Amino acid sequence: MSLLLLIGASTLISSSDPREEYWAHWARGPAAPGCTQLYIYSPLDTLCDVVKLEELIAARKHASDTDQSTKGGKDGPVSTLRFEDTMHVAHLRKHPRQYADACRWACGL
Repeated sequence: MSLLLLIGASTLISSSDPREEYWAHWARGPAAPGCTQLYIYSPLDTLCDVVKLEELIAARKHASDTDQSTKGGKDGPVSTLRFEDTMHVAHLRKHPRQYADACRWACGL
């Protein structure tokens, strides 16, 4: 019983940063191989880690270009829409046409 408690305590102590877990999750590959990926973001969005997001985008574009994904299937096309002047969740309000056009592209419309 004490061994079990020790293992449990070790697990609790060594838990990783939730932000790192978040990025590790997305680095494993898209939700479904072959799906279109659209990333809409801004460096002014203080909730978005632009450096990590752009690293993820580069990896996804590479996987799409080489027909490989970490889940074993071809990654779909990857597109980005980077706004330089919008805060968190303000992209659509400030740039409705560009935002809507990108979403229509991602949905194949």
